[in-house]
Amino acid sequence: MRTFKQIKGLPVIEYQSAKQIGRVTDLIFSQNGIIAGICVNSGLLQKSRQYPKSSIVSIGQDCVMVDCAKSRDKFTQQNLGFLSNHLYHKTVFSSNGNILGLLEDVYFCEQVGTILAYELTEGFFADLTEGKKQISPQTPQIKVSKEALVVDFMQE
Repeated sequence: MRTFKQIKGLPVIEYQSAKQIGRVTDLIFSQNGIIAGICVNSGLLQKSRQYPKSSIVSIGQDCVMVDCAKSRDKFTQQNLGFLSNHLYHKTVFSSNGNILGLLEDVYFCEQVGTILAYELTEGFFADLTEGKKQISPQTPQIKVSKEALVVDFMQE
């Protein structure tokens, strides 16, 4: 099990050439609740590139290895139904309309890409007094907009 915070900022190395091609900046989620790939920033003036899960060779402690030959397929809304939104600190709602908190981290299984839990914050002082909350998705379906994330969850 990994968390997004553990891989954010890791160098991304191209498997064939051993060249560093950037650093992990974000995860790409599919609407069925599976991690579909990663976003990689290769510099200040370079735009972010997206690598599908099929091109990820391994996620190690010190870097992420990708096979660029397998990343030629571009993500599109039509063929993958992907959501490439920055999810950090988005408001998380339950499916019954209650605010659960702000998304702080995502726990996932790197081999399969399934999301195991979300870590939520309600702010600095609430985190100090009550701690951060973890919720597990009841169904893998997630709904993401520019402003919010809606999840069906199991109370822990």
